[in-house]
Amino acid sequence: MANPKRNKRTTSGKKAPVLKAGGWLAVIRIRGAPKMSAQSENTLHHLHLPRRNSCAILAHTPSNLGMIHKVQNYITWGEVTDETIKHLESKASKRGEHAFNLASPKKGLERKGIKLPSTAGGSLGHRKDINKLIMRMV
Repeated sequence: MANPKRNKRTTSGKKAPVLKAGGWLAVIRIRGAPKMSAQSENTLHHLHLPRRNSCAILAHTPSNLGMIHKVQNYITWGEVTDETIKHLESKASKRGEHAFNLASPKKGLERKGIKLPSTAGGSLGHRKDINKLIMRMV
């Protein structure tokens, strides 16, 4: 019998963080396409993230969260403030209604790089300080 406490989507057995309903999510693609499954590439296309350092502002809905959790090994995401959205719309180059091309972050990403989640000192997955990262990338 399977362990009832273990979540199939994560290897640590912990569930992904649940955000409050409503609001906006900023999703930034961190990793590139080599050795990526076609399903993950298709999900990133639906999230409007065609290349590295691209950003999309999405509504906080269960369907968007499902897509985010499917590709969480390639992206970083978190709740974004209205001030950050306004700053993005004024400074960053737009690709669509809520899609932006960003530069690499000033002073780089976290020390452990793009292969580990943010909880382990890396850059992937859910982060609370997504606004600071966006400001460094604009």
